[in-house]
Amino acid sequence: MSNQSRQQGYIPASFFHRTDRWVLDETGYHYRVRKGETIGPFSCEKEAKNDLSGYIKHLSTNQSVTTHHRS
Repeated sequence: MSNQSRQQGYIPASFFHRTDRWVLDETGYHYRVRKGETIGPFSCEKEAKNDLSGYIKHLSTNQSVTTHHRS
């Protein structure tokens, strides 16, 4: 295994292509999640960001509960 840095041309085995999370169209604001879903529409960007924050908290709460039960 090579110890080269990324600056020296090393590319890690896993390469992730990031997509835009935010979508604005004629129906309103939307956000994308990892499952490939688009959630929305929301009337404003702030409303969409607040919903996304709640979505992330919900996921992290469910993960910690699932992890706790596996122990």
